Amino acid sequence: MRYRWAFILSSGQFFRPQRPPPEEPEEAPPPLVQYRDTSYIPQEPVKSSRRFLPGFLLALAGLVVLLGSLSAPWYSYAISGKVWVGNVYYSVYDQDEYSFSGIHSVEEKNIPGFTLAGGSTQSWGDYDARYNSAHHRTSRLSGVYSTALVILVAGVTLCALGAFLSAVFRLRKKPLLFPVVVLLSGALVAMTGAGAFSAWHQSAFEADGTMAHTPDYYVNDPSGPGQTFSGESNRSPLRYEWGPSYGWHLALVGPAMVILGAVLLYWMNRGQA
Repeated sequence: MRYRWAFILSSGQFFRPQRPPPEEPEEAPPPLVQYRDTSYIPQEPVKSSRRFLPGFLLALAGLVVLLGSLSAPWYSYAISGKVWVGNVYYSVYDQDEYSFSGIHSVEEKNIPGFTLAGGSTQSWGDYDARYNSAHHRTSRLSGVYSTALVILVAGVTLCALGAFLSAVFRLRKKPLLFPVVVLLSGALVAMTGAGAFSAWHQSAFEADGTMAHTPDYYVNDPSGPGQTFSGESNRSPLRYEWGPSYGWHLALVGPAMVILGAVLLYWMNRGQA
C-alpha cells in the first residue's frame, strides 16, 4: 500500500505543469552618440533671387552711369597762369567744357581781394553758325559730338532693352542667354562710341583750328587738342591743359559695369529655367 501511494505521488509530480524559468532582464542599449551624419542630405538650393539680383543690379547701375555720361562734359580745354591785362597783373583761369548740349566757357581773373568771374554757354547750333560765318565752311567738331551721341543713344537703348528682357525672362523662368547677349551688345556699342569720339576729336579740332572763345589777353596757343587727344603744355606765363572730362570716363565705366553684370547674370543662372 505504501508503495502504491509513492507511485501515485511520483506520477503526479511528473505530470505536474512546470513553470517557465524566469526570463533574464534585457540589457539596455548603449547610449546614442550625439552625432548626425548629414552627408547624404542635399544642400538647400540657393534662392533664385540671390542668383539673379547681383548681376541685374550691377547691369542696371552701369546703365544709370551711362545715362549720366550723356549730360556730363566730355572734353575740357583750360588755360591758367598770370598775365597782364591792361595795367593789372591777374591770375587767370579760362576753361571750355564740351558736352553734347554745347560748350560752356568759364573766365576768372583774380588779384588779392578782388575777383572777376564770368561764363557763357553756346549750343552746337550757335557754334556752327559762328564758325560758318567766320570760315565759310562747316565745323567738323560738332559732327563728332552729334555722331558720338547717336552711337551712345543706341548703346543705352540696347542696355535698357537687355535689362527689361532680363526681368521678363526671369519672371517667366526662361533662360537668360538672349537678354545677356542684348546687354553685352549695348555695352560694346557704347564703348565703340567713346572710342570713336577719342579717335575723331583730335582731327576735327585740328580741322576747325579754333577755340570756343578767345580770352581778352594774349594766348600763345599750342594747338594741343589738334595734335593729341589729351596733354598739357607750359608756355610761360600760361599753362595749357586739354583732354577728356569725366563724362567720357563715365561712358567707359558704365558699359564695363553692364558687361560684368551680364556675365554674372549668365554665370549664376546657367542651366536654370
